Amino acid sequence: MKLDGDTFSFADPTGQSYTAKLDGTETPFKGDLSNTKVSAKRIDEQTIEETDKREGKVVEVIRFTISSDGRTMSVSMKDIAKSTTSEFVLHKE
Repeated sequence: MKLDGDTFSFADPTGQSYTAKLDGTETPFKGDLSNTKVSAKRIDEQTIEETDKREGKVVEVIRFTISSDGRTMSVSMKDIAKSTTSEFVLHKE
């Protein structure tokens, strides 16, 4: 994940990636066989919200929140398609 000005990007080792403006504009999730569209917006100075859609319907909402000291990131995932939620914390080494 990378935040650069008003652009939020994600890439993983499988080749899936996206680069989204923080204005909520939808962009394709490259390498995703389900044709997922991604939008991102800044909630506040430390929080970004990603919304994933398939066939025009929201399937997942993910919030990334960086701690004030920049050492941890809390991630909250709501999978609407499966009616599940997950939360975890990442620690910077």
